[in-house]
Amino acid sequence: MPGKLSDGQSAESQSQEATAATPVDGAERALLFGRYVNQITARIERAWVRPQSTPSGTPLWPSTTSGSSPSKGGKRFECRVQIVQSRAGEVLEVTLLDCDSSPEWQLSLVKAINAASPLPAPPSGAVFARMLVMNFSSAGGSSDSASPAAATPE
Repeated sequence: MPGKLSDGQSAESQSQEATAATPVDGAERALLFGRYVNQITARIERAWVRPQSTPSGTPLWPSTTSGSSPSKGGKRFECRVQIVQSRAGEVLEVTLLDCDSSPEWQLSLVKAINAASPLPAPPSGAVFARMLVMNFSSAGGSSDSASPAAATPE
């Protein structure tokens, strides 16, 4: 009977199994993957406690006598990150692939990714990626470039 739960199986896990078994065409897969990456990005962004200095090391909030705004004088932090996750969304590994040289900002991003674990479940099992490569910046949000790594079969 399709509506009956088997022993030890929740409705949520049964729903996830059904979703994973549903075939998805290319356009729908791209849409679902985009949604999935946006959910992961949002969770990481909520956990990211950005340093109190700009990526160049100047104080984020200069004194009022300096006359400069917080956005002036500091370069933008940008970082390309590889995240390896389990099927359950647990972050297993974080690798900084290409980041600006600010160790304080790099560490804050790694801490945020680990704090966001477990990552959100994909809307379809067809778009799950064990390994993700994502871009983050001090301006907030990841860039429009996020992809499953080439070797992500599970």
